Amino acid sequence: MKNIGIIGAGRIGSALGKILSDAGHSVKKYDSDPSKSTDDISAVASAADFLFLCVPSWVLKEAAESVKPHFGLKTIVVSLSKGIETTTLKTPYEILKEIFPKKSVVILGGPLIAESIVDGGFGAGVAASESKNSREAVKEIFSGTNVRIETSENPQDVSLSGVLKNIYTTLIGISTGIGMSENAVGFLASESIKEMAGILKSVCGNKDSAFKTECAGDFIATIFSAHSKNMKTGIEMAESGSTQKSEGVSSLVPLIQILGKNSKDFKLLSALAEIIQNKSDPKSEISKLL
Repeated sequence: MKNIGIIGAGRIGSALGKILSDAGHSVKKYDSDPSKSTDDISAVASAADFLFLCVPSWVLKEAAESVKPHFGLKTIVVSLSKGIETTTLKTPYEILKEIFPKKSVVILGGPLIAESIVDGGFGAGVAASESKNSREAVKEIFSGTNVRIETSENPQDVSLSGVLKNIYTTLIGISTGIGMSENAVGFLASESIKEMAGILKSVCGNKDSAFKTECAGDFIATIFSAHSKNMKTGIEMAESGSTQKSEGVSSLVPLIQILGKNSKDFKLLSALAEIIQNKSDPKSEISKLL
């Protein structure tokens, strides 16, 4: 049995808490919303062998800094955030390594839609860390559960993959919302994976993650999910013109800034920027891609 701490008792935090509790681990949760919290933040962090940060990317730094004073000596930090910080242009992995330079940081990516796994449905995660012991330890705590864990030694690749799948899911949501045919959406999905590979190659020097569980697997699961925040955001944007806050929307501009002039090489990304930033007509922009 391991002591599991969860910061952020929303959909995914609660789902993972239930799965790990059912597996025999001791689980404590903290959330900034008192109605969701069951434990004090110091008690959650200080006793944790594994501390899961299940918060949106825009509050990840705040959440990490709030638990830092309470850490146990051997706590492994596990992040599920999938966005880029707008001020620093850093991925969740880069943020956490800066805050916890001497701690083992694991990025948990892949298709882990909370509503699909909470009641025993299959889930697939990728535990990525520079530390082999840490990524294998995360895999071990899920042993015997409905969540299959793969491992990766490339946490930055997996971290960026989660960002990209949210951004490109928003594009697929817009395409769905304007009534594009299934054939068109299928084409745009395949083109999205190609672009994600190109971006990973440009930023990380390696495109392999684009075709693996942490990127393509997560992307496909998300565009098919009725629970996807990023799909819903894209659909509502197409139908009403409103733009809700989501990790995909929030990460678009930072990603373009990271890519610089190379961002123009990615046609789907540029079309999404025209729709979100410049309020261009979604039907016109999407039609240009077909």
